[in-house]
Amino acid sequence: MNALTTGDLEGRTALFVGAGSTGGIGLATATAMAAAGARVAIADMASTNVMSLGAELPGEGHTAHTVDVTDRPSVDRLVAGAQGAIHALVNAAAILRTGAFLDADFDDWTQSFSVNTDGAFHVAQAVARHMVAEGQGGRIVLIASNAARIPRLNNAAYSSSKAAVIQLVRCMTLELGAHGITVNALCPSSTATTMLVDVQAKVDPSRLDGIVKGSIEQWRTGISLGRVAEPADQAAMCVFLASDGGRFVSPGALRRRCPDLLLLTRVRPGASPRSTRSASATRRPRAFRASPIRACSSASSPARWSIPRSSRRWRSTVPPLWASTLAPRPATRQ
Repeated sequence: MNALTTGDLEGRTALFVGAGSTGGIGLATATAMAAAGARVAIADMASTNVMSLGAELPGEGHTAHTVDVTDRPSVDRLVAGAQGAIHALVNAAAILRTGAFLDADFDDWTQSFSVNTDGAFHVAQAVARHMVAEGQGGRIVLIASNAARIPRLNNAAYSSSKAAVIQLVRCMTLELGAHGITVNALCPSSTATTMLVDVQAKVDPSRLDGIVKGSIEQWRTGISLGRVAEPADQAAMCVFLASDGGRFVSPGALRRRCPDLLLLTRVRPGASPRSTRSASATRRPRAFRASPIRACSSASSPARWSIPRSSRRWRSTVPPLWASTLAPRPATRQ
């Protein structure tokens, strides 16, 4: 039995939308796939450096194009210009608009969805139709975000638009599998892209230290590896998904991060813990998923953690080590 390769893309054509930034995941992935032997086409807004960046890709036969993902005719022209089959698509086109929800501008909201969600739909549908017409199957990867799965302060528009991308991918997975097309959403954790450094770090890379360390006040976990990801780290996963080794990977959303912080919910004063099952009674978890936890306190008992009864799944979803740490202890009355 032959082993499947995970880094050989010789003879394949890949399209990258949103690859006009030298510090972005799109260009990093295009560079990695070109190095793996793929013939690459990169596309982005005319205001970017996409046309000059195409000449810097390793290998030969690569092309550069301009496109506006919010304009469907522009996307259709880009895909119609493909010479033969498109074996892989990576859509990384996105914008980041930050701000407190109470002060958010509706234009920022609509622009975020126009580029991040509508743009992903336009590109994915146009390329999927092309793949079906060619009859050779293909690989589609839409870059979502870890922020689509975990709430972040001042990121309502961005997080919501990326969450919609994940659900879009799940639906695409069901419908396109019959055509031999795998569909995945890559959900990167904090990555040192131009967008992150310029917008969130205010062009000061040292501000990224706060992301690494985490902040309880901002409901943000730290990064156990001690650094944010590089675009090349995310590109490596895209190369795998486009290779023979990724031919049976189409779960919908792939996360590139550390485990989630368990959500904390407040219980009214005087409420008693709903669950007193000890850790020894828990079963081995079949799958990891963060379950809600309540902080319970009353005048006669100290504050303690417990799992709400409404979440009956906690016994099968909370790892035993965490369960032993979080299991409530009997209160000592004074």
